[in-house]
Amino acid sequence: MARTLEGCASNGRFLEPMNISPTVPRSVESAESDTRTRLTPLETSLVALLTTSALINYVDRQAIAVVSPLLKTEFHLSATQWGYVTSVFAISYVLTSALGGVWIDKIGVRKGLLISTIVWSLAAAGHALANNFLTLCFWRVMLALGEGPGGACQLKGVRRVCPPRLRDFGTGIIGAGTLLGALLAPLTVAPLAASIGWRAAFVVTSLLGAIWLPFWIMQSRRKEAGLGAPEEVSPEAAAVAGPRLLTSRSFGVWATAICIFFTIPPTVFTLAFFPLFLASTYGLDIKQSASYQWQPFLAMDLGQIVAGVLLMFLLRRGWAFLSARRLVMVSGFLGATTMILMNFAPDLAGTMIWLNFSRFCFQFAYVGLLAYGISIVADRETGRMNGFMNATFGACSAVFAPIIGQLSDHFDGNYKPIIWLVGLMPLVGLTGWLVLSRLHDRAVAQLES
Repeated sequence: MARTLEGCASNGRFLEPMNISPTVPRSVESAESDTRTRLTPLETSLVALLTTSALINYVDRQAIAVVSPLLKTEFHLSATQWGYVTSVFAISYVLTSALGGVWIDKIGVRKGLLISTIVWSLAAAGHALANNFLTLCFWRVMLALGEGPGGACQLKGVRRVCPPRLRDFGTGIIGAGTLLGALLAPLTVAPLAASIGWRAAFVVTSLLGAIWLPFWIMQSRRKEAGLGAPEEVSPEAAAVAGPRLLTSRSFGVWATAICIFFTIPPTVFTLAFFPLFLASTYGLDIKQSASYQWQPFLAMDLGQIVAGVLLMFLLRRGWAFLSARRLVMVSGFLGATTMILMNFAPDLAGTMIWLNFSRFCFQFAYVGLLAYGISIVADRETGRMNGFMNATFGACSAVFAPIIGQLSDHFDGNYKPIIWLVGLMPLVGLTGWLVLSRLHDRAVAQLES
């Protein structure tokens, strides 16, 4: 089958095979030419299920951060050791995301997300069996084994389900589900831990996956959902060779990776160390800190939704995909650096204002970055690209979590130097993306000519 490369960086289209047969129902190729701006009822239900999956994923992931002060005390952990607990999950997540993305591209979103959810739900419950540093690390590895491939399913599912002009909005909604999970974790896990103990809290929250599974099985199995393996969706889609993910011309891939790696450190701080920051800086116990832990994630949720709506609006007004995403990313990542103003806040209220604002701006930008990342490869490689992006996220966490922990121990719980370090990192990532995305633009233009 003849194919051409559409210039995703220069005119906002996706790199996809052309010369599509109109007789193939719900194929990957026909979906790329879809100009709809509304979802069907089935598509709406699938997006809702993918979003709920992201929510459950992050509740299970963040439960440990909520009870971190209790675990540090019970297991006699230093801040450095806590950094390694975070890092061991991140390192495992790098591997399981990268390999899981390839696996998802082969078996499809339907089966992949089903298996992954079962694995991570069992691992989340298994945290209740931890009794020391090593067993805690073991269950973090097992959690990553399920969540790595599971995360790769979600954006690939959005690309399969949503027409092109709604994918940025869909990406925002999926991200909002992720952050809603992070927001709900302290509001659910902290009361459970206080009333029935932290071990039982892990078991209770792990049951969310079991509740979700029957709904996913019923909806995703429908053939028109298009969430099976490539050959189930379209034989042509399985046979066509799309552009390779990692080649000398893949400047867009590396632009995405570098931007993720250097803009994520503030998120590592928020996800893994914010409860410890509240305890160390303001002396809050687990109940008191729970009333503050949800705020950054609400701000991130709002940023995610606002960016998705704005991108959808700009695209409907005729903006090119790349131009709209560049506007969102530049303004958002610049705003994310306001995190450093936490160091000048006179009290906890002022600290939360700057943290929440910076988190809103970061997630506002991150929607554009993720949408850019999944748009620069063929559909057949969306899973591995999503896995590659998640692996980069994990690599950043693996590197920066121990650094933050060591700095916390070195400065005796003074987080001001840490906030300076992580607060300025988004400028590095944004600069790398601006340079490499333009090189990608030129490479695609040369291929077209």
